[in-house]
Amino acid sequence: MLGASVPVIVAELPAGDSRARQLIRLAERVSEKRAALTSQDIEAGVCHGDVTADNFNVLEDGSLALYDFSSSAIGMRAGDLTGVRMSPNWEAFLQGFRELRHVEAIELDAIDWMVVPHQLDNARCHLTDFRQLRGEEAVGADYVDAVVEDMTRWATDVLGVDLNSRPVSLPNQAVGSATGGYRASPVGLSRWSSSPSWCPRPVASVSLFEAVRAAYELDWDGEPVDIGGSSNLNLHVPDRGNGHVLRVHRAWVSPARLDAVQSVRSLLAHRGLPFVEPLPARSGARFITVGSSLAEVERFVVGDDMDHWRTLMLAMPVLARIHSELRTVHNEVAALAATANHVDARTARTAAARGAAIIRSWARSVEHEAIASSTEQLAEDLWHAEAALVDRLDRQLVHGDFWDNNVKFRGDDVIAVLDLDFMEARPRIDDLALTLYYAYPSLVATRGEDGVIAGCGEIVKAYALAADPPLEPIELQALPLAIARSALHFTRHLALRANQHEQREVVAAAAGDLDWALAIVRNASRWQEALQ
Repeated sequence: MLGASVPVIVAELPAGDSRARQLIRLAERVSEKRAALTSQDIEAGVCHGDVTADNFNVLEDGSLALYDFSSSAIGMRAGDLTGVRMSPNWEAFLQGFRELRHVEAIELDAIDWMVVPHQLDNARCHLTDFRQLRGEEAVGADYVDAVVEDMTRWATDVLGVDLNSRPVSLPNQAVGSATGGYRASPVGLSRWSSSPSWCPRPVASVSLFEAVRAAYELDWDGEPVDIGGSSNLNLHVPDRGNGHVLRVHRAWVSPARLDAVQSVRSLLAHRGLPFVEPLPARSGARFITVGSSLAEVERFVVGDDMDHWRTLMLAMPVLARIHSELRTVHNEVAALAATANHVDARTARTAAARGAAIIRSWARSVEHEAIASSTEQLAEDLWHAEAALVDRLDRQLVHGDFWDNNVKFRGDDVIAVLDLDFMEARPRIDDLALTLYYAYPSLVATRGEDGVIAGCGEIVKAYALAADPPLEPIELQALPLAIARSALHFTRHLALRANQHEQREVVAAAAGDLDWALAIVRNASRWQEALQ
């Protein structure tokens, strides 16, 4: 629930708004608390799912009728009280409830915490479903501000959560991807050289090396070498073998997020997939804190990148297997990406409007105005094309950046899949679409415009042969639209840039994708027919 609602709300906030970080900190604390509550002996059973005053009617004989069981499900019975917990009539409601059923202290504690996902999911419904049905009048101008204010006050006054304890992760607000495209047409690799100046990439230092030497048993043999990556600091630490990778995360990555990512990596490795597990420190911890950043160490994998057609085709069954395994993993912290090269169908129009406004704030040419207009047009076209599909697609954890040097080969074998930094919950076809989006320019260069659809079809078929469960017709219908929507993820990068120079660099790198993305949407039926 939090993985679906928090990104929608954050997308409504101004770029760089500190309340976004507070909201994510709250979501992480609630997820941690929920995990702890599941181990407690709290009564579970069939719940109504939406107990609010609006769903009670007083009948003529004075009795009550309870309506709307559309949200009924198995859950903690205490969860049914969350809808009235913030009501001014809470004490009276609780008193009446206790006349028929005892409420344990731990259940009252659970109710207080469960208010947060209940209220945030209600806000998500208003910002997506209600807005789509009723237009902008479905939410007032101050609606999001009121929701965030209520939740931050609840966190402080009722839950006792310190929302300013440390920098935290920002969902769906991306910086430049650490990976790139085919060498023939580099799409993602160093698309822009700068990164957000307000939260810079960590740098190598003597104090960092001293901290790592003290915490880990590493047999260093030479100086560490920066091996790139615009999101994190990645250093190759040589030894007498292949060495290790020291990864230092930006300050917005929280301990809860990194712990969730590492847990998923270990689980996938234990299930036989080629993921590299973190090296434990002397203390047994899987990461350490260095200043305001978190650092982890893993073995360095020597292999060839997924940088040409043959390796891309060979890797597709591995991606399908990853999706199948991740389908069974439920981790709400893992579902909120610290950064993402992805824009969700439900928030794309908002992100595009904000991106276009940023461009127009400094645009002085017809070209820049055209880019802003194309950004808005693409989002608008997608909004209408995806409206009937978005809520019918299952969401699950996905890799988030399955491309180029995140997939290592030895011969025809995938020997390592790296970098789950962008892992989050989304439809699996969005993850497949990102790979196809990165491959698109190379397919044009090698096969021409007329051969792109056939090439993408071959990639999808290689994935589909290993997909479990099989790809549904609705997923294949949505896939071309998801490819086109990937071109809008630059609006997330744009929102994080603090000055015109950085913003112009992002726009220059992404502008060329808008025309062909628009063409995909306008020829969606042709794509959909070819992929079925």
